[in-house]
Amino acid sequence: MSTAVLTVAISVTLIAGLLAFTIVSLYRHRLSTAALSAAGLFATIHITFVALAWSELAIAYLDAPLTVQRWEVAWPPISSLSTMIYDAPAWAAIISFMMSVVLGAIEWKRRRAAEKEMAAFLKYLFGGNEDTKPEKSEED
Repeated sequence: MSTAVLTVAISVTLIAGLLAFTIVSLYRHRLSTAALSAAGLFATIHITFVALAWSELAIAYLDAPLTVQRWEVAWPPISSLSTMIYDAPAWAAIISFMMSVVLGAIEWKRRRAAEKEMAAFLKYLFGGNEDTKPEKSEED
């Protein structure tokens, strides 16, 4: 199989898998996990776009006249697409990653507060709230 075909197949599989994982995480209300997988999804899309642009540049360079290949003339443009199309997934990946860090910290703090509340409730429920100091006897 051709390397280009394998690269496209792996990219599509990775993007589809990350998209499915993001949707499942959102459905289960795991926002920090969903944001982190979305960051991976956007980073993969960005890398795919850049790889396609460099592939297009290599094809344009090899098809160019010999004078262009000897650096006497400016290189052909990397891609017909605007730079914004390549930068948008990268910025989305950075923003999604930062959101996952913030949401993860919030989730961790809420979990710790819930654990403390549950420990206090169980302590109250099973009689652990009484003073555990031994009473002094009259002989002491």
